[in-house]
Amino acid sequence: MKSINDFIESEGSQFPGKTYVEELLKPVFNDQRDYLFDVMFDIHRAHVIMLSEQKIIPITEARKMLAGINKIAKTDYQSLTYQPEYEDLFFMMEAKIGEEIGPELAGKIHIGRSRNDMGVAMYRLVLREHLVTTIENAYRLSEVLLFQADQHLETYMTGYTHTQPAQPTTLGHYLLAIYDVLQRDIKRLESAYQTVNQSPLGAAALTTTGFPISRERTCELLGFDQVIENSYDSIASADYLLETSTALITLMVNTGRWIQDFLQHVTREFGSFLVADPYVQVSSIMPQKRNPVSIEHSRSIASSAYGESISCNQYDS
Repeated sequence: MKSINDFIESEGSQFPGKTYVEELLKPVFNDQRDYLFDVMFDIHRAHVIMLSEQKIIPITEARKMLAGINKIAKTDYQSLTYQPEYEDLFFMMEAKIGEEIGPELAGKIHIGRSRNDMGVAMYRLVLREHLVTTIENAYRLSEVLLFQADQHLETYMTGYTHTQPAQPTTLGHYLLAIYDVLQRDIKRLESAYQTVNQSPLGAAALTTTGFPISRERTCELLGFDQVIENSYDSIASADYLLETSTALITLMVNTGRWIQDFLQHVTREFGSFLVADPYVQVSSIMPQKRNPVSIEHSRSIASSAYGESISCNQYDS
């Protein structure tokens, strides 16, 4: 009997299965490998601990399971490549754990759960960490803005409307405007974090499980704030992604606005700001130039983040 690969190769490059593998299965596997590998094993550990505490499995089995999980978790995940005999990364790692502790024990790790609740939990855990990093950086920027505003209470500058000179103001006044908008952006990010940091585990495929699991315990072990009460909502909702991407879109629009202002202020024509030497590059042919690449790259990064967030919104809707 032919394997999937043999059949695809015998049918030639036009066989749609090959396109499916190359355009969907492999990219999905690579994304799982690159972004979800570590948190997948965190969920394995939490689930086994819970199963043991709930007397669903004996502690001796739990210890063997955890030893196998910890050993396979040390795999160099970058060396993993898609293999057609496994549907996805989860099944591949389950097989590797089975090679370590035996297929029966490996199968018991999956008692009372589904890839549905496990998959959503992985996305939430990864997204949570990105939100924490973004919020921390936003607070760090806030502190810098406040410090600079305090240093420039009497640094007078031209205020512009419609890119035309309008009224005199101070640099401190201008920087505090950026600060105030950023505080609202931080509130939106923190609200998204509260939505994201909820546990879907225990919902299983849709309607929970007959095993006497503890959803609260896995929630606690993984650092979620609370359990998502409705099991259908746990595995079917995508608003946590939409809320996060919307908060990022707003942050990037607001950030892009003042980055563009900075690019105008550092031009020779405006001449308001001077970028320090470590943050400029010279021209390859015009040595007199001081190209503000640090600001230019910031604008590019903000635009990319905005575009990817828009794509996420369109995909989820």
